[in-house]
Amino acid sequence: MELQRELVRLCAALNHAEVKYIVVGGCAVILHGYYRTTHDIDLIIDPSPESIRKMKEALYEIFGSKEVFNIHDDDVMRYAVVRFAPESEEIVIDFIGKIGDISFETAI
Repeated sequence: MELQRELVRLCAALNHAEVKYIVVGGCAVILHGYYRTTHDIDLIIDPSPESIRKMKEALYEIFGSKEVFNIHDDDVMRYAVVRFAPESEEIVIDFIGKIGDISFETAI
C-alpha cells in the first residue's frame, strides 16, 4: 500500500524531529488490522508553536515543498483540519489540533 509507505516515511521524519503526534482516522484503523479505505493521513498534533515549527521543518525535509511554510503556528487550533498536500506528491496529510473535546493532551 503506497499510503502505508508514505505514513512510515512521514512518521520517521516527525519522530526524528521530535514532533508529538498521534495517528488517527483510516490509517490508524488499518494499522490495527482492519480493512478500511482511506486516501489521506490524519494526525492529531501537539499544537505548541515549537511542535508546529518542528513539523514544518520535517515536512520540508521530506517533501521539499515551501507550501508547508504557509501553515501558521495557530492554524491547527483555529481550524478543524489543516490540510497539507505537496504538489510533488500524491499524498494528503490532515493535521488536527483536536477532535471535539479530545485534544492532543487528553488523547495521550
